[in-house]
Amino acid sequence: MRTLLSIMLLNICCFPVLVQAQNDQYEAEKIFWENPDEVYVRNEDIAFTSQDFRQGKNEGIYFMSRFNEGWILMINLFHIKTNVFNKWGIYILVCEPDGKAYWETFEMDPKSVYNDTDRLYLSDGTNTIQGGNAIYYIDLNLKDTKCRLVFNNILDSWKAGDGIDYLSMDRKNYMIRILSSPWADVSGTLTLKGRVIDVKGQGYGEKSLIISPLTKQNPYLHAFRVFSDNSLPREKRWFVGLLTHRVRTASEPCIYRGSMWRMEINGFSPPTTTP
Repeated sequence: MRTLLSIMLLNICCFPVLVQAQNDQYEAEKIFWENPDEVYVRNEDIAFTSQDFRQGKNEGIYFMSRFNEGWILMINLFHIKTNVFNKWGIYILVCEPDGKAYWETFEMDPKSVYNDTDRLYLSDGTNTIQGGNAIYYIDLNLKDTKCRLVFNNILDSWKAGDGIDYLSMDRKNYMIRILSSPWADVSGTLTLKGRVIDVKGQGYGEKSLIISPLTKQNPYLHAFRVFSDNSLPREKRWFVGLLTHRVRTASEPCIYRGSMWRMEINGFSPPTTTP
């Protein structure tokens, strides 16, 4: 039954993607897709910027994992800065297989945050996220939630074209999104109110930078991700990811299997009706 459901899911996801992709591939963007060096991600690309922007900025590094056959973990470390305020923060969401959820937030002292602009390294002395060259380390120590995790990439970091989506006609407002971990093995420990859980699973990570006034609505984002069972051997595992946003009414679906990209579509427009 599980195999049948997996096949049905892949068929539902893939069929409209393959048909529409032929019509939505733009010549200007094909240059990036056909030349891997153009989409190569450097360590400094994933680092947080120290630059100030008149419009204001919202920058974040996000990780999620499905582990231990049904647990879900989401982590986001973010920096929001305008000419009015300067906020660093962390949130962690954990869901058990039965649906029980744990949510915790933490505001970091901006004066205590160290940011290395040559690579991803953010730390306030107690909480640290760092990495590059296909491996990322997360060491967080909040009041009720603590974790020491390693995201070891199955696929290299990646970006679509130059990674930029413009949010205004004058191109002064824009968003940069980079997949720091398109697909990763995840291991380590998670502590929930003193309960220690060994983590073994799969994960995803992305780095984003939005340059736009906070008074303007940020682009709508909707993500859909499905992982195969972690118990499967590597060559039989798969991961389906779909990210839609309203910047250009665009979607970027990907299917990964084993340790390679099986399919990636740029500029796919989903159907207007739901079957």
